[in-house]
Amino acid sequence: MQTRTWLILLLSLALLVPADIARGAQNDLKYINPEALKASLGAKNLLIIDVRQPGDWDRSATKIPGAVRQNPQEAETWGPKLPRDRQIVLYCA
Repeated sequence: MQTRTWLILLLSLALLVPADIARGAQNDLKYINPEALKASLGAKNLLIIDVRQPGDWDRSATKIPGAVRQNPQEAETWGPKLPRDRQIVLYCA
């Protein structure tokens, strides 16, 4: 995947974090660059969540290995259940 695409995916994170989660962890939110994410793939403490719309997910040939798909429309349901002891990366296209 090209660096520009990774950058767009990662910059889209901020728009998808539910407001109550963002307020509670606002100081903990960090940007991860594509190279650092690639180097972290496979780490046991890393949870990657693909928050693309269902149709975009289905049509995409590009998915990060090990990523879990979650519907962004339901973030208020799954967001609070995310583990606090893992590094969490949300991405979309």
